[in-house]
This record gives sequence, C-alpha cells and structure tokens, in this order.
Amino acid sequence: MAGDTMKGSYVRGASIWDSANRFITVHSTQHITLSDNVGFGAIGHGFFMETGDEVHVTWERNLGIGVIVRFPVAQGEEIIPLVVEDSEAAAAARAARLGGPFFIL
Repeated sequence: MAGDTMKGSYVRGASIWDSANRFITVHSTQHITLSDNVGFGAIGHGFFMETGDEVHVTWERNLGIGVIVRFPVAQGEEIIPLVVEDSEAAAAARAARLGGPFFIL
C-alpha cells in the first residue's frame, strides 16, 4: 500500500518458486514496473493486482509456470485443484514436467 510513493521503483529479475500463494501481488500501489520475473509453483493467481486502484503499473516479460487454481469450498469438503490450460504450449510444458500451465505477462 505504497500509493504513489513508488515512482521509479521496480521488481526486476526475481525468481520466485514454490510459493504457498502468489508470486507477486501489487496492492494499492502506483508507478511501479515489474519486469523479467519468473515464478514457478504457486497456488493462487501467480501475478496479481489486488484492489483495482493500482495505476501506472507496468508488467513486462514476466513468466509464471505451474500455477494451481483452487476454488473455495465449504468446511469438510475436499479441495480439488483446477488446472487451466489455454494453449498447446501449456500442455507441452506439463508434458515436459515443468508443472504447466504457464503464462507470460
């Protein structure tokens, strides 16, 4: 929640792996660049802008691999992972044991 105090700030070249949740979350922050980051193995959204008031946020050449989406369930119900594949490349990544699906921002 840095507001507009982030002018000129960046997250660049980070490697985030085996995240218990997301790779990078931008929350109520403006004027930041996120570039050339790679995330592998997360449960949740991967790269995420949270509240909708984020402006002047630049996403360049970020790669997320192996993100597992889970739906909220009622207490006592089994949690079943949903794997979203929207391209042949995602299927190929999984076949290559990269943990697909993957996406590029």
